[in-house]
Amino acid sequence: MKLPSASIPSHDEAIAAFSGGVDSIFTLLRHGTKQFGAASYPLKKTVLMVHGFDVPLEKPEQLETLQRRTAPLLMELGFELKTMRTNLKELQLQDWEDSSMSQLAGCLHNYSHQFSYGLVGSTESYDALVLPWGSNPATDHLLSGAHMRIVHDGAGYSRTAKVEQIARHATAASVVKVCWEGEETSRNCGECEKCVRTLLNFLAVGVSNPACFSKPLDKRQIRALILRHDTAHGELKSIVNYAKAKGITEDWLLELDKRVRRYKGPTFLQKHAPRLQRAWALAQRGEWRQLAGKVRTKAWGSVFGVSLRGVKDGRPATAKVLGETPAIAANARGRNVNRHIVS
Repeated sequence: MKLPSASIPSHDEAIAAFSGGVDSIFTLLRHGTKQFGAASYPLKKTVLMVHGFDVPLEKPEQLETLQRRTAPLLMELGFELKTMRTNLKELQLQDWEDSSMSQLAGCLHNYSHQFSYGLVGSTESYDALVLPWGSNPATDHLLSGAHMRIVHDGAGYSRTAKVEQIARHATAASVVKVCWEGEETSRNCGECEKCVRTLLNFLAVGVSNPACFSKPLDKRQIRALILRHDTAHGELKSIVNYAKAKGITEDWLLELDKRVRRYKGPTFLQKHAPRLQRAWALAQRGEWRQLAGKVRTKAWGSVFGVSLRGVKDGRPATAKVLGETPAIAANARGRNVNRHIVS
């Protein structure tokens, strides 16, 4: 019996995950404009936006608004936008903060017949990693498959350093969209933790009223910041360090420094909020057997000191991907990814 070949495909081209946020725009500018010459990944013409992650599936009009918002940048750089719809996040089978990269990699692998590389913008920089975390340079590459290499891009830069690069590009700075908590996920609400943090990123690079927000930051928003986890705290601490290194002594920095020092870690409810939200979602859908299984799994894990997360009635939990390329849906279900990890 002749085994199928696992050779690298001849098409040497990259596709990048694109949400319109800081990390994805930085990766687009970095490789789409060949800032590193021959060392840049071959990101020539295509990015992928996933409907169902930042923008809920039941709000297609907000996805269309987001696409119109980011269109000027893609048109200026000559990029085509592909869109995929998935209910992976909506099912809430795992912590999003733990599984975000696995879900995104499944979407990217849907295009492994066309692209050799799947670029994903980094979240934390090398000097400020928070582990475990859903996306990080230590594990993202393990989600590569036989035909597509997953690339964790940009961890050599802090988020503020990325914003500094974006601020130099007028179109990019005007289309940045980071908000996922506001009522309209196609725009920045200017009030949530991530919006306030991004406004602070811009302040640290000398931009007090960025075009991607409707109004500048109010110092009172810094005092009121709610930090749900250590990663958010690390991001703010990174901004403080960056601004101090630049010699900034403005009032907003003093206020931010106080807020960073005041952090004592997440409360019990903040720490367990994702699990409670998933349990509530299962209860609302009437999936009592699955809810009982999760409670039982958590209890056994506590007794034996092991994690059984992601196991449903003895089998790995799965979700249906609603993609554009059903002919190769096996990749989206993780066949290539799993084979790569266990081999």
